[in-house]
Amino acid sequence: MSRARIRGAASCAGAWLLAVALVTPAARAQSGPSVREALGPLADRVAFGVRYEEATRDELWRGGSGADRDALIAEAFASGGRHGELDLYSRTRAWTFEGRVRLHDRLDATLALPWIEREHRHMLVHAPFFDPRFVDSWTYDGLGDATLLGHFRALAAAAGASLTLKAGAKLPTGRRHLPDEERTNFGLPSELHPSARPGSGSTDWLAGARWSQPLPWRGAAPLTANLLARWNGRGTDDYQVGGGLEAALGAGWSPPGPVTLLGQLQYAARGDDRSGHGGGAHAGERALHATPGVSVQVAPALAVWALVPLRVWGETDEPAVIARRQLLLGTTLTPPR
Repeated sequence: MSRARIRGAASCAGAWLLAVALVTPAARAQSGPSVREALGPLADRVAFGVRYEEATRDELWRGGSGADRDALIAEAFASGGRHGELDLYSRTRAWTFEGRVRLHDRLDATLALPWIEREHRHMLVHAPFFDPRFVDSWTYDGLGDATLLGHFRALAAAAGASLTLKAGAKLPTGRRHLPDEERTNFGLPSELHPSARPGSGSTDWLAGARWSQPLPWRGAAPLTANLLARWNGRGTDDYQVGGGLEAALGAGWSPPGPVTLLGQLQYAARGDDRSGHGGGAHAGERALHATPGVSVQVAPALAVWALVPLRVWGETDEPAVIARRQLLLGTTLTPPR
């Protein structure tokens, strides 16, 4: 394979990576699969991918800055929020299997199915101070909710610019219940809410668009802008996870050889949850991430890549735990015709 062809493949890999609107794993939400514009160098028929995501939420946050655990507990107790929940920690690891198939010259479909492992801890505010006896911890795994997305190339300009429209759904395929999801802590219920389980039990609708604009510089990957909106239905126990909006802008550069250097800015917003039980729902949050990364074309049909989303700004409507950084690793296989 010539160097020019290798660089072209690497640039293509960089372009699809930068089209991703990265879903930020949440302590209270399933680590839903990142919805991708493509799964590697665009295949004539099919493409496959496997990716690993990891995020540890361990920093308490309120509004636009960090928060002190003991102060939050004392304030909640004094304001009448006794026996309410305060999230303390969540570590999520997910392995997602993805496939892409070309259905028509302008229409592709992708399917993503995750396997999720998570550790989650929260405490009930029984007193105005921290007491480990008030903390409940869960460690669990299970199949997550699948995402099916269609990609329609609505516009392809002569200069190489393109517009792709996207629509699809997240399906309730994941594990909805755990043996010990409901407990009693000092006589009061303590529950692992549906939004923190591998599957939410809801059908959610997705729609968005991607604009790609080639850049004139040698080795530059196209500049891509990606937008994705999410409308969530009610799921397990009539719980409804807040809807979301993601917007991303990225670019990249391929030096001589199979490597593409990547960079992206991504904004994500999530609305308030709604609990069918009348309590325990979580408030919305917003965050901005800067994401450096790299893609390497290790063989004509195989690419490997890594992305590190770094949280550079964020705000929450109520106290929450956040992750400063995340890690995404993946492979892409595009079998020849």
